Amino acid sequence: MEEFNNYSNMSVTDSNKLLMKTFGWMFLGLISTAIVGFATYSSSAFSEIIGMWPILALIEVVIVFAFHGLLRRAPAGVVLGLFFAYAMLNGLTLSAIFAFYELGSIAYAFFGTAALFGGLALVGYTTNRDISGLGTILGVGLIVSLIVSIINLFIGSSSIEILLNWVVIALFCGYTIFDINKLKLMAESGEFPEEKVSIYCALELYLDFINLFIRLLRLFGKARD
Repeated sequence: MEEFNNYSNMSVTDSNKLLMKTFGWMFLGLISTAIVGFATYSSSAFSEIIGMWPILALIEVVIVFAFHGLLRRAPAGVVLGLFFAYAMLNGLTLSAIFAFYELGSIAYAFFGTAALFGGLALVGYTTNRDISGLGTILGVGLIVSLIVSIINLFIGSSSIEILLNWVVIALFCGYTIFDINKLKLMAESGEFPEEKVSIYCALELYLDFINLFIRLLRLFGKARD
């Protein structure tokens, strides 16, 4: 098919442009989340949104599965629409952080995450090692962390919660390196057109950033009085 052209001969300049486009979509997704989150917190609908959190979280999972399922078949515009739908819906679910944490703490956590994310992205983009096997290790670690988190809901141990935050931060540091490296490999493989590669990887990196941000905020954020 003509849509699936071969990008294996991409120049360094083309590769950098693809990276910038991916970061551009990711940044717009984060901005959408922040705007929706703060607007929701500031509105009278905030209490209702909090009550709907389980339903919203389930819809987010459905959107992510739909995003991956339609990546091959759907036009780039549809895939991009799903990305922004997820980002804005995530803004609704994350609106609670404005109620629980001081605005200054949220800002510090965001910029701290941005600095950490930038360093990890540089490592992932410049490494020449084969890190394809890292995805399986990270996936297993994430599943184990999720199981421990569920168990800790019943135990209520603050020590386990702190340890889990650090473990999840380590996992998503690994995911950031892995996903940036995957961006290069997908572009070179020619399996997907460049536009879809940038949108797909934007969602992956968006999820990495959000998870790092939330865990850093939990560890270092100052709660409202």
